[in-house]
Amino acid sequence: AAVTTYWYVKLLTGTRVAALLSAVAFGFSGTLIAAVNDINSLQGIALIPLVFFSLERFLRKPGKVSAVWLIGVLCIQFLSSHPQYSFYTWMALLPYFLIFYRSPGKRAWVSLFAIIGIFLSLVAVQLLPFLELSANAFRPQGIEFSSQNQLKLIELPRLIMARFYGSWRSGSSWGPGSQLETGMANTEGYMGIFP
Repeated sequence: AAVTTYWYVKLLTGTRVAALLSAVAFGFSGTLIAAVNDINSLQGIALIPLVFFSLERFLRKPGKVSAVWLIGVLCIQFLSSHPQYSFYTWMALLPYFLIFYRSPGKRAWVSLFAIIGIFLSLVAVQLLPFLELSANAFRPQGIEFSSQNQLKLIELPRLIMARFYGSWRSGSSWGPGSQLETGMANTEGYMGIFP
């Protein structure tokens, strides 16, 4: 994760200092460290900078080699990790591609659909059984289930100040997400100031 973040930021900025600081910030970020005990999630998260590096290489020098590299990295991320992180990556890649692709409109769309088509063809061996399983798996279909862990506006201060609503360990937990019986406030999503 740190090495590919370094490559990506070095490609963007051309400076080693920015690349090194970014690599350290991402390599030791709370999200990455929290996923250490979940290998599927860790692999998906760790490959995100490599996907963006590959996309940036394709945007700077469109061609078959950079397209094959991008498709290969997308396949590796999808086949080796939790699908959730692949979906997050795709949600960020699409606007990135559409904003920064420098070719005329029609060529950009042809390139985008070709990359997506080849990628989906290659990962169909995993994607199709996954879609069938997800249709047959028991998950409540209501909006209550899908929104039960959403981050509310009042909880946003915790992204920068983890102890804004107190601390579970010290017994001073209060505010949104704090359960009266345990006094535990949810601090999921904490980033801090440095990242």
